[in-house]
Amino acid sequence: MESHKTYELERKFLLKSLPNIKCTKELKIYQYYLNSEPLVAKRIRRSICGDVVNYYYTEKIYDTTNSEHTEEIEKIISVTEFNKLKNKAISLIKKTRRLYNDGTKDWEIDIFDDMSLIIAEIEFIANGLNVHNKSYELNNYKIPNFINEVLIMEVSNMKEFSNKELALII
Repeated sequence: MESHKTYELERKFLLKSLPNIKCTKELKIYQYYLNSEPLVAKRIRRSICGDVVNYYYTEKIYDTTNSEHTEEIEKIISVTEFNKLKNKAISLIKKTRRLYNDGTKDWEIDIFDDMSLIIAEIEFIANGLNVHNKSYELNNYKIPNFINEVLIMEVSNMKEFSNKELALII
């Protein structure tokens, strides 16, 4: 399967509880991290939504000059490829992801299985040509009331709240 290369621009927020609105979709995610270089995160993911199971391989390449910009290369893989890579995993995160729509964007809210932690994320995906415009859009995006009502703090630039780091402490 062909890989898809984009730039992921995101903001993350620590929540005290789930929002008091109906989610649009729910997935169960098993995310395994593989050995990687210091500025690269390699992972595989099994994502389950109802009866549909998908498998992905992802590499995230971090930009040391701009913490907002992360290059992401993702491809769908077979269950056989997933199982081979799973045997090489060094850590695992299990979470339930709920999607909430604010009228213009989908918010991903992760409830982590092995810790009392709820993190909301809003992403803007850019290709190489529109990264600057998407960065401006991300930084000027108005947080909806349903997030503000349960917001503890923004954790966008706090490494300890990255999924990769969280997987190491579980």
